[in-house]
Amino acid sequence: MGAGSACPAAEQDGTLGDHGDLDVLSAPAFGPGPAYPTLGSDGGKAVLQYRLGWAPYEGWEGTKLLWTVPHYSGPYIVRGRQLDGPNILQFDQGPQWSDKLHDELRLVGPYSRLNPAATYLRAPGCYAYQVDGRGFSYLIVFAARVV
Repeated sequence: MGAGSACPAAEQDGTLGDHGDLDVLSAPAFGPGPAYPTLGSDGGKAVLQYRLGWAPYEGWEGTKLLWTVPHYSGPYIVRGRQLDGPNILQFDQGPQWSDKLHDELRLVGPYSRLNPAATYLRAPGCYAYQVDGRGFSYLIVFAARVV
């Protein structure tokens, strides 16, 4: 997509509780599942809000973003990139943080609690997570904004 185009952010599909999460029942859910990130909702559209200076890596900003996968048994990978620019997303995974930037998150389900992770980016804009697992692959598009 071109710079300045409207971001086709994913529409909210119920709540994490509706999809089986046990931690934050009322948080908005985005994407078809089985994996769901704890993105915010702005008018029912997916948004990642982050604060400047939060990330410990020069040239990167970001925020903690939790993932849940209550009903899928097996591994899945999350990657991402900017749709209206050249940037990729980077990640780290908790609770034993590596303090390094990674090209992807590697998670395993089922896990009906929240998996701690962090998403790092270089600029606000329109981004997408690509979620891949056995028998599925889908995108979750979101707007990334500084708060």
